[in-house]
Amino acid sequence: MTMHALDGCDSVMFTEVMGEVFEHAPWVAQAVVAQRPFQQAQALHEAMLAQVRALPEHDLAARISDHVLTGLTGALSTHVLDTSRGCAAASVRLTLHELGGEQTQDRLLVEAVTDNRGRTAKPLLSGAPLRIGAYQLRFHMGDYFRATGAALGEWAFLEVVPVSFNVADPEGDYHVPLTVTPWSYSTYRGQ
Repeated sequence: MTMHALDGCDSVMFTEVMGEVFEHAPWVAQAVVAQRPFQQAQALHEAMLAQVRALPEHDLAARISDHVLTGLTGALSTHVLDTSRGCAAASVRLTLHELGGEQTQDRLLVEAVTDNRGRTAKPLLSGAPLRIGAYQLRFHMGDYFRATGAALGEWAFLEVVPVSFNVADPEGDYHVPLTVTPWSYSTYRGQ
């Protein structure tokens, strides 16, 4: 169906068509039907994503529990290794953000601190399907390097290390480690 046809059909047809296309969630299609016309598919997609992102967490959890994909789970985890010292980086503060794109703001999902193994106490996300989309981990390395004495003076070369990545598989196990020195860093998708 073309965008022109979608914009011109009645609300019942729009909801039936788009409810199956967008995450098998007709409530999302119902929420955006009054926003028509959409000039491009990207504008429609962004409007639908905005509806999902605007839900408070408890409402979203209720919607997910009724979803046809209930029972699927994914996970997102990280750890930090200080390769200049040859050890895990303990007490590193990090935050996980869902990136909103041009139309919406980034959303803070999790704040955590690494333990003596350089890992967080639990996965950053788990127990439900991961949302497909763009994310960013922000590792506050400046504080860590000042605490270990590796920063020369008050100013660390690396203050906050951002690692942006995409989640494409709601059931995927995403492990995004950071290897870091006071002057460089690297990341990869681990297991």
